[in-house]
Amino acid sequence: MSSVRKEEKRVAKRRQVYKPILENPFTNEGKYWPHVNEQKLVLELLEEKVLKKWKLLHEMKSEPEEQLRSVILGFNDIVRKLSDRSENPQKYMLFVCKKDNPAVLSAQIPILCETSVHDVLLVQLPRLSLAKFDDACGDKVHDGMCLVQTNPHFQDLGKLVANNVEPLDIPWLHSAQFTKTPVKLLRTTAPVVKKNPANKTKTKT
Repeated sequence: MSSVRKEEKRVAKRRQVYKPILENPFTNEGKYWPHVNEQKLVLELLEEKVLKKWKLLHEMKSEPEEQLRSVILGFNDIVRKLSDRSENPQKYMLFVCKKDNPAVLSAQIPILCETSVHDVLLVQLPRLSLAKFDDACGDKVHDGMCLVQTNPHFQDLGKLVANNVEPLDIPWLHSAQFTKTPVKLLRTTAPVVKKNPANKTKTKT
């Protein structure tokens, strides 16, 4: 009986409140990532055509050859490239270890690709792909991201990858009509906080 009384007292010390909940239809970036049909195959192609060459370059400690100059690694450099609106439009493939990276790092990538002046094919790689980047890039910062320009050196890779990746589609970016943000109220309880009486005693100086 004592436990029942304790529970009754605990419930009695709480009050019913309503908390507002805001649902924003424009911040769920996770669903915008294109589906990849054969992720393992795409990773193998990337490893064979790009990452192995980066590894050889790192081991030889030499400057990138012409083919690899069109490859950009690392979050900051990739964002800088895709955000630059002064360049002539080019075709790129952006490979991202989405499942191995913090969500805050990859959340803005789809919108970045869609708003870029460049034509970007966004490709999410399977889980644990980050180890392939670590092995190939050594001490070079890569953040599990690789931007490859689809130039004559990588045309074959581009065709094979494009056949397995759905196009990026973010409808609200190209629509003048915005979805109304629904405001909902969640009924819950909160503890009753007793206010301390004002301290009427003044310190004598």
